[in-house]
Amino acid sequence: MIGLVLAVCGSAGAVAVALRGFARVRRAAPPGDERLRSVLAAQDDEALTRVLIDALPEHGADIAEAAVAGAARIGVQLLNEALADLDRDLRVGLELGRPAARIAFAVGTLGAVLEAIAGLSGEAPASWMFGVPAFLLGAAGAVVCFEVNRRSGAKADEARAGWDRFAAEVGRKLTRTPP
Repeated sequence: MIGLVLAVCGSAGAVAVALRGFARVRRAAPPGDERLRSVLAAQDDEALTRVLIDALPEHGADIAEAAVAGAARIGVQLLNEALADLDRDLRVGLELGRPAARIAFAVGTLGAVLEAIAGLSGEAPASWMFGVPAFLLGAAGAVVCFEVNRRSGAKADEARAGWDRFAAEVGRKLTRTPP
């Protein structure tokens, strides 16, 4: 019975870790098309500043300040730093799924082995009744973790493409020549 409990807890914990990675990827989602249109429509520095602060809360004010001061190169560098931070968040979110799947599978296998040992020692004659479900729970947890990781990868690719579009438009606005 202890092997089954171990498999349930371990698999649930591994799936929770994988889901946490997916949530981290979702938090790094790019601004929507509406914000992209507002960057395109921004005619003055104040409008661009509001859009940047809204899209990049940690770095937007610095980027906008550089743009207003006429230091476009500094603004582009700050934008690149902000995008590097977002990319790091995306990579961390993606790195959680595979190890979580391995852990879920290992815990399920360990639970099955513990039940088999209990059956061989004579303590629990029907140990296969708990050993097989323990193994299957670990395998199911691993499959769920792999699927969450696959979806995280697709979401991360989508987020990178969106941030690239946003950064390209902001870069054009930062490097525009004054009339």
